Amino acid sequence: MFYHGSAIGVLTELKPFISEHKKPYIYFSTNPVVALLYSVRPVKKPFSWYPYGFDGEIVVYSEYYSDAFKDTYKDKKGYLYEYKNVPNTENPTSINCAYTCETPVKVDSVTEIPDIYDRFMKYQAEGLFRVKPFDEISEKEMQIVYDDLQSTISKYNLLSNPECQMSRFIKKNFQRLWEQAQVVAHYNALINENNDPVHDPEPLRAYMDKWDGQAFIDELQLSKDKSVLEIGVGTGRLAVKVVPKCGSFTGIDISPKTIERATENLADCQNTTLICDDFMSHKFSELYDVIYSSLTFMHIEDKLVAINKIAGLLKSDGRFVLSIDKNQDEYIEFTDRRIKVFPNNPDDICGYIETARLSLEKQFETEFAYIFVARKV
Repeated sequence: MFYHGSAIGVLTELKPFISEHKKPYIYFSTNPVVALLYSVRPVKKPFSWYPYGFDGEIVVYSEYYSDAFKDTYKDKKGYLYEYKNVPNTENPTSINCAYTCETPVKVDSVTEIPDIYDRFMKYQAEGLFRVKPFDEISEKEMQIVYDDLQSTISKYNLLSNPECQMSRFIKKNFQRLWEQAQVVAHYNALINENNDPVHDPEPLRAYMDKWDGQAFIDELQLSKDKSVLEIGVGTGRLAVKVVPKCGSFTGIDISPKTIERATENLADCQNTTLICDDFMSHKFSELYDVIYSSLTFMHIEDKLVAINKIAGLLKSDGRFVLSIDKNQDEYIEFTDRRIKVFPNNPDDICGYIETARLSLEKQFETEFAYIFVARKV
């Protein structure tokens, strides 16, 4: 028996349509549980969102945000079409119960499902189906999902079309991911607009120093035997001053074009590693003598988690130097871009440093920033 799930209940014949496989197909499954999943379409084509797999014969739906399954299927009506025989079927996917047909097929019978969610709960009671809740999803699995969604945002230029259904789906269920994509796009755009602080004229360099400057660099206590990590390396504004004074330097930044420019600006330095990734999710393979960051923590929502991670990346007696913007605005306004940020509170930062079991050795102000100097004891 072949099954086909649909939100439409008046069909007497199924006809092929262009699919993500670039061919006109009708999709079927020999498993009614799988077929019924497709009776609801969370996002319109060309997008797809059916996060399920198999545990033996059991169909497992993975929730990549809280209460995802109920949110998608509760109070939704659907129809399960049945076919005793489908001629000339193919299997263009890796799903062993999935088949396609390129010719119209007459309907043998159809069952109305008044509440799809309730039917799946019956399948679950029968041992045919299981929901894997959000809190059981591994960090590794979530990162794969995030990477895929980021790729979708980029491929379809969704930031320029925020009202399309897939954009709304991501904004609703993966808000931080959407905001992160906006941050990446913003810094990529700055490079396209030829904004590179490394090559600023002297008056602009002096202006940027009002967030850190020589006093900040001095607190790093650099020497040729020390390894250094910069969080939010940008185009290398601070790195060009730090790299010549340390043994090895690693810089991480989330913007691909920013990292490309930093690579150019630090091309003559042999002791440098640059990483394009999110600091919060990146898996580092070494510890550092010095970790610093300036004008980056405003992009980090969970600052305690960030500082705990920094503490774990520091060697014994290692130094952490942080500059945070005094500005408490929740958005960066830049021509046609509006970027969500997370303002820093200096009292909170002091508390986070203490919670992370770092010793706060010094705190001082510049014109535009608060600077913290901590040590791992």
